[in-house]
Amino acid sequence: MKTIIDYLDELKEKTGSDYKSVKLLKVSRNTISTIRSRNQCGEDTAIKIADALGVKRAEVLRRSKTRMGKYFQANRHSSKRCNDLYFNDK
Repeated sequence: MKTIIDYLDELKEKTGSDYKSVKLLKVSRNTISTIRSRNQCGEDTAIKIADALGVKRAEVLRRSKTRMGKYFQANRHSSKRCNDLYFNDK
């Protein structure tokens, strides 16, 4: 199972560096550092990561360990259902 750090690593590979990922996501370097050390991130950042990678938002939110992510896990919604209900995402 992927973690939020796996998604960050994937984004780093796509952009070439954490610095470029920070610029793309429009977050601080401290945000990336905190995600890596705590293995969790806020909902807004999780959505930005998903959009940058072109993956379902609910997929990344599930791994973000936020309240919304825990809700998705507890209720076992499929990624498609979560996206349809909450994000109007493809």
